[in-house]
Amino acid sequence: MIHGDAHAGNLLVDGGALAAVIDWIDLAVGDPAVDLAIGWSLPPRRARADFLAAYGPVSAATWARARVNAVARHGLAMIAAGTGTGDAGVAAHGRAVVARALVD
Repeated sequence: MIHGDAHAGNLLVDGGALAAVIDWIDLAVGDPAVDLAIGWSLPPRRARADFLAAYGPVSAATWARARVNAVARHGLAMIAAGTGTGDAGVAAHGRAVVARALVD
């Protein structure tokens, strides 16, 4: 099962630790790479390593698909949304995700 809409707005944090995941309306059977893509929304690189360790075993192929999803869903889509609405913060987040995904 995948959450299907994993992004910062659907994560609740308490004291710097993940406390809950909300908004399960997109719950589905699917490729875990969709949910793993949020890893590139997490700076710095160490956070991605911690995220992956907490998630559990993931094949190199799944992690590679997650990177593609990160660029498309968390990067380019956020750039387009932020540019279209004039929300510079959203667009900047999208650019940061793309940059992290291309560097790793």
